[in-house]
Amino acid sequence: EPKVPGLIKKDRPHETSVSYRSTGEARYIVDKITQIMRAKEL
Repeated sequence: EPKVPGLIKKDRPHETSVSYRSTGEARYIVDKITQIMRAKEL
């Protein structure tokens, strides 16, 4: 049983980095959509 929590602890930092990367990508996509919407308004 002690090995299972160890694996969970190892996986958590990886998940955090992945979620951080996807957040950056989502922000980039939102910026692109905002640019397109502004271009259409003009």
